[in-house]
Amino acid sequence: VIFVVGLPCSGAADVIASLAAHSEVGLGDGSPQLVNVIQEESARRNAEFPQWVHAATADDWQRLGRRYLAVTTAWRRNGSHHVDIALGNWPFLGAALPMLPGAHVIDCRRDALDAGWACWRQLFMPGRDLYAYAFDDIARHRHDYECVLQFWQARHPQAIQCQEFEGLLTHRAASIRAVLDFCDLRFEPDCVSARSDADRGSAYATAEAY
Repeated sequence: VIFVVGLPCSGAADVIASLAAHSEVGLGDGSPQLVNVIQEESARRNAEFPQWVHAATADDWQRLGRRYLAVTTAWRRNGSHHVDIALGNWPFLGAALPMLPGAHVIDCRRDALDAGWACWRQLFMPGRDLYAYAFDDIARHRHDYECVLQFWQARHPQAIQCQEFEGLLTHRAASIRAVLDFCDLRFEPDCVSARSDADRGSAYATAEAY
């Protein structure tokens, strides 16, 4: 499983398009299946996440990982890997990594000022990304994101890799090759030429603004 996480306007759509062009990679539809599995477990335990985390055993995490793989089976029709494009999965990485110890997480970043300004200018769907309408809220949300990713990367350095948007612009081939290497995927030239495009299909609808 390849989780692509990031904040709005972070260049994640370009990373997703490059991975989707790989012959061994299937693409998720943007639905929050990871969150759904965690919520199911919270309902079963009658406790909100993360209150039950310390009581979870290795068998529990394995069971939840199998459940996630079961509900995302259709995403792997194109190969042995799939990309989960629900960018808002980042607060749940503490559950995702023990559930799926072989997972890879791509942390999409962009210059803070550029990303914040682009986020503020973006008109999101009603009820979504409500923090995007005030500069202070955007700054706090980015701070929270950075703290969470720093925390988990320190504990799982082999599972999380940062990809900066600026690197995709200036050194695209090298950046995409590094992403593929990180995900244990062989290099394919189509991944470099692929670009995000809202007209390429509904699978990009969730991430096109990012």
